[in-house]
Amino acid sequence: MSFTTTFVCKIQIMNPQNDKIIWLERLAKGDHNAFRSLFDNYFSPLLFFAESYVKNEEIARDIVQDLFLKLTDHKEIFSSVTNLKSYLYTTVKNSCIKQLKHVEVRNRYSLNILSTHDEEEKFWIKVLEEETFRILYQSIEKLPPQTKAVYHLSMKGLKNQEIADKLGVSLETVKTHKQIGKKYLQKYMKDLFYILSIFKI
Repeated sequence: MSFTTTFVCKIQIMNPQNDKIIWLERLAKGDHNAFRSLFDNYFSPLLFFAESYVKNEEIARDIVQDLFLKLTDHKEIFSSVTNLKSYLYTTVKNSCIKQLKHVEVRNRYSLNILSTHDEEEKFWIKVLEEETFRILYQSIEKLPPQTKAVYHLSMKGLKNQEIADKLGVSLETVKTHKQIGKKYLQKYMKDLFYILSIFKI
């Protein structure tokens, strides 16, 4: 294999767009592992996103589950989708608004969602928030065990000394783990910068 061919292959392997295309192709063919990966990566963020609209976890869960059932029954959808993430969030948003209209919710929040001029901007802000949460959570799970424990407690609102007392370590140890975790997270969360570029933020 020539140097040029090897270089091109490496670029293709490193190109996230190629990975997305391959992923969509696998989904369109009914690949079980690809669908499981889709479900694992997006069910929870979409659930939080839907609940922010309908204010009801059970209804939000039904909306998201219906979406995944639809994707299971109509795999041809993946063949026509160019931006899967946008499709998922847009479909859930439309289902939420349809639900709000159907039950004739008249509270101030729902009326604002249906009529406000900056609805689109709010929508993408919510998407960004949920994507950031998803990437942060997945990144924390990759941290060393003790560092991960420190970050889990920190996300629950505990202060450094409280974390130290709960884990039975010194205050300096907690600070050290936070510094270690920060370096890891900067590396693991590189995907967040790609998301920010998509939303032009």
